[in-house]
Amino acid sequence: CARVRAATCMAMAMEISKELVSSVVAIARLHKDMEFMSWILGVESNEGQLRATKLYAPKQASDKSEVWETADSCLGVLQALDLRGEKVIGWVHSHPTFDAFLSSVDQHQQFLVQSLESRAIAVVTDQKESVASGC
Repeated sequence: CARVRAATCMAMAMEISKELVSSVVAIARLHKDMEFMSWILGVESNEGQLRATKLYAPKQASDKSEVWETADSCLGVLQALDLRGEKVIGWVHSHPTFDAFLSSVDQHQQFLVQSLESRAIAVVTDQKESVASGC
């Protein structure tokens, strides 16, 4: 029941499984009072379609309004992905105390992620709304 919104700056085809969305909702419930973030990992088909395959939750610290990952965690995931043919195709994070939207900080993060993959998406969950509705 967690409200989830996705944003990207261009129209495109991306395959995201119900299981991956369920994982986002489950992580949001576990971190209901603190922000969290995960990278959305995926592969590109021969036809150029992106397919989200899994979430990767890096080492991170957070509070009710911010989340940040450790520098060594970021470098490690990018190196590991290159070896497996996967890449970052988006990211997900939560807003535990306010609505699901891309804040100015989130928009800056999305710009950086899109410098790695121009079709990357940003997903924001809203635990506040979910708790209020009894989910």
